[in-house]
Amino acid sequence: NGEIFEEVGINLTNLIFLNPDYELDTFKNDYEELKSYCPNITLYADSRDVALKFAVRVNQKTNVGFGALSDSHTLDIDIVDTGDLDRNMNSQFHGYFNINRVMV
Repeated sequence: NGEIFEEVGINLTNLIFLNPDYELDTFKNDYEELKSYCPNITLYADSRDVALKFAVRVNQKTNVGFGALSDSHTLDIDIVDTGDLDRNMNSQFHGYFNINRVMV
C-alpha cells in the first residue's frame, strides 16, 4: 500500500524480485507506483523454473517471474535470466540464490 510509504517518506535504491510469483497484470498496474519509490527494479528469474510454471497453471494467471521472461514488455526493468547458473532444489530451477556465489 503506497500510503504507508508516503507516511514514512521511503525511497529505495533498488527493488529486487527473486523468482516472483507476483501476478503479471497486477505488477503492470502497480508499476508506476513502484517506480515512484524506487527508480531501479530488477527481476531475477529462471526461464525453466518449475515452481513458477506450476503457479501459472494453478492460478491460471501469468506471474512476473515466468511471464516477464517469455513475453515482450514495455516496462523499464532489468531482467536477469539465471537459467545458466548452478542450482539446487532437485532440478526445479527455483532455489539457487543461497548457494551460487555468482549471485552474491
